[in-house]
Amino acid sequence: MVAYSAAQIVITDDNFSTIVGAVQQGLVVCGNLKKVILYLFATPIDEVVLLALLGLASVVLWTEELRKRFTRARLRARPRA
Repeated sequence: MVAYSAAQIVITDDNFSTIVGAVQQGLVVCGNLKKVILYLFATPIDEVVLLALLGLASVVLWTEELRKRFTRARLRARPRA
């Protein structure tokens, strides 16, 4: 694909400075894409950590609630003397 695009540039304009300019613009675009991808991967990490902590907290609270319910159920089922 790149070779085909480069061949089209050469066919339409065989000025070497045009090719150099196109390569420079391609490098700028590639650099910008790398920055965007890095930004998109780096930004949500704090959100993922926050959600993981909230999930862990909810699991702890849920486990504690279940423990309380089982304790109450055992106390209710225990025969009275």
